[in-house]
Amino acid sequence: MSDRKYNNILVLAVLGFYVAFYRFFLSYSKENIASMMNISAIIVLTFIAILLYGFRRDNLNRLKKKILLMTVSEVITFLVISYALGMVTGYGRNTIELSINSILGTIVAPIIYIIAIEIFRYCILNANKDKKIVIYITTILITILEITMGLQNVLMYNFETIFKATSAIVIPIIIKNIAVSYVTMNGGLKPVLLYRLIMDMYLIVAPIKPELGEYLTSVIGILLPTFIYMYATRYVDDDIEVLEAEEDEEKKVSKLDKLSRLLDIPATIFIVILVMLISGKFTYAIIGVGSGSMTPQICKGDGVIYKQVKSEDDIKVGDVIVFKSGTKMIIHRLVDTRVEGSTTYYITKGDANNGNDNINLTIDNIKGRVVFKIKYIAIPNLWLKDIIEKE
Repeated sequence: MSDRKYNNILVLAVLGFYVAFYRFFLSYSKENIASMMNISAIIVLTFIAILLYGFRRDNLNRLKKKILLMTVSEVITFLVISYALGMVTGYGRNTIELSINSILGTIVAPIIYIIAIEIFRYCILNANKDKKIVIYITTILITILEITMGLQNVLMYNFETIFKATSAIVIPIIIKNIAVSYVTMNGGLKPVLLYRLIMDMYLIVAPIKPELGEYLTSVIGILLPTFIYMYATRYVDDDIEVLEAEEDEEKKVSKLDKLSRLLDIPATIFIVILVMLISGKFTYAIIGVGSGSMTPQICKGDGVIYKQVKSEDDIKVGDVIVFKSGTKMIIHRLVDTRVEGSTTYYITKGDANNGNDNINLTIDNIKGRVVFKIKYIAIPNLWLKDIIEKE
């Protein structure tokens, strides 16, 4: 057995044992105790990895410079977008205490963890670029550890809470670790540390932060590492083609690559618009139709884009409106109004229903006026809703 194979078995076994220990024992301890023991364990693992594999100096070549610059530009772009969205969603002040214990636990401890775990990942992956199984196992184990850390204080008591935790925590962590492992192998340690230290810490240390809510925060947590991974793979492919084509720029980029790059801008614009519509934080929003009460004009499974209502002048009898009744969002037609004293009540009816809705609806409950319909786009959402309701 070669020394490297022995080292791989030893390091991965120790890492796997620690991940299991954290998952089944340490995660049930008090948060501050679990955090300090976790950092101590990761530092020990990092020193073991350095002793066994060594720490290769992260020299910047052309590929690594491109990946580093790309990571910087992506992080800056997403920060600008986040704070620009805050102009709509609002901003909040950071409530972190300035006591020594608070600073150590909230700021210093996460920074030490990020640096240690990424040096650990860097040592293993750079020593095993030809061993995909080692790369996969390392990435999976670190991902499981960070998912366990992320879910430590999350209560999951039914399918809905599990779904929310999966969307807001589990999926972003999985995608982040896939991207980070790939960038570590091809771009080195610098872009990974830059990405993680900024994106994992800015909401903690920034004195003013955008109040984006769970949805937009999770979307950013998914899209940013996805874009970094996509561009990193593209740079790696280009670098390989450069070596084969002897620096000939025209030869190295295939027609398919050129086409994919031309589609980057419209694809990004589409994703941004879709995210903005789904968030419901802007003038226009999108919602799925969950019943057939508006058939045949709007059918179950369709999606409608609506313009948010700000005053009574924004709607009139005959409009299809979106309003909230209890916890439900309803899409029905405005058929009449009645005035009682200083209050105007709006009478609605589904086109396929026999009678009017028995709801005392005021302007405060009306969310918007339907302006556009998209056929069948909400069908996947209805399938998921059916699964949740069956639980």
